[in-house]
Amino acid sequence: MPADRSEHKTSDHSSGSAQSENERLSAHEHDRRSMAGAFGFGLRIVKIVLVVLAASFLLSNLHWVPEGYIAVQSRWGRLAGKGSGLVRGPGGPYVSMPPPIGRVLRIPTTVQTVAVDKAFLFEGPEKDGVRVRTHAPQAFRPGLEGSLITGDRNIVQGTWTVHYRVDYRPQTPGETDGVLRFVYEIGTIDRARTMVLQATEAAIVAVVAGTPVADFVAGRIDSDRIRSLVQNKLDSLGLVVTNVSTSSNRVPQAVAAAFQAVNSAESEKALEMEKAVRYRVSKMSEAAGSNWETLLGLIDRYEDVGKRGHTGRIDSVFDEIEKLLLSGDVGGFAAQTLSKARTDKTRTIERARAQATRFTQLLASHAEAPEVLYNEMLQDAITKILADRSVKTHMVPSGRLYLPVRR
Repeated sequence: MPADRSEHKTSDHSSGSAQSENERLSAHEHDRRSMAGAFGFGLRIVKIVLVVLAASFLLSNLHWVPEGYIAVQSRWGRLAGKGSGLVRGPGGPYVSMPPPIGRVLRIPTTVQTVAVDKAFLFEGPEKDGVRVRTHAPQAFRPGLEGSLITGDRNIVQGTWTVHYRVDYRPQTPGETDGVLRFVYEIGTIDRARTMVLQATEAAIVAVVAGTPVADFVAGRIDSDRIRSLVQNKLDSLGLVVTNVSTSSNRVPQAVAAAFQAVNSAESEKALEMEKAVRYRVSKMSEAAGSNWETLLGLIDRYEDVGKRGHTGRIDSVFDEIEKLLLSGDVGGFAAQTLSKARTDKTRTIERARAQATRFTQLLASHAEAPEVLYNEMLQDAITKILADRSVKTHMVPSGRLYLPVRR
């Protein structure tokens, strides 16, 4: 009996060991299968990630150029493409290498605007977080406040607006020199704005320095010359200035009263000068008619020749004056004087002729009978004297006649 029990115990122990071995093998197989499943899942995830990365890489190589822009692509720091392929117009998709291998620079081709509103205008205080730009209210400090000096040494202030664009010519795709100059010399539109601003400020100073203050305040500023000076500096940078305009041009408020006083004085001076000119023209027209300028010029020449002692030319100038006076082209008081002179000349000639005729007749009568002629002339003289209303006759006892004549 004891032996049987031991055999039974041994068999039970063997069967338990086999069962545990089987369990260990089953667990190992399960772990192996789990690891294989996890590895397969991870491999699928990696494949998906690789596919996504590949897709992202491929999509990152594509880019579009919006309307109003052009694009230039670089690869390893150098421009990619040749000829017309260097510049890509609006549209797409275009293929490019992703950063840092390649980069795409988008350049606007529309007209850009920059305002020159800080350099030559007073920097006022801030209001609601915004700095107000106005004119100096009381004092003017050239070292702190923007200013310009005109050609007649007056202080002025103003603002300008500049319109410019990149030198891109879509009608000639092969013409890319302007764009390449922009890329090489400037690179970004922000730097272009700074360069345009600096060039414009220098041009404004140069042009205003030759402009009178009256023309500046009236807006008569040579904007075309400003644009030309700015363009000369920007030609090598691939930029084209399309327009330069001024929106504010005045004197600082600190000197506005004095400037207004000067303007008023100049206006009064101009008004008085205009009145004087009109008065002169009126008087000269009254004196010599519409040809007074010609007559006055001949008189000035006559006086000038006389002062220089050119006796040979005096007669020539005098003949010209006489010819003009006798031509009838001179009017006014001079024409009246000439007419009166002609009338007096005619009367004097006629009177002289009548007196000559009478003298001839009297001379013949005197040759025939001198005493008779003498008595007749005496009687005529007495008759004329007595016929005068200012003569009174008085009879005296002696019979003599006295003729008191009133003078």
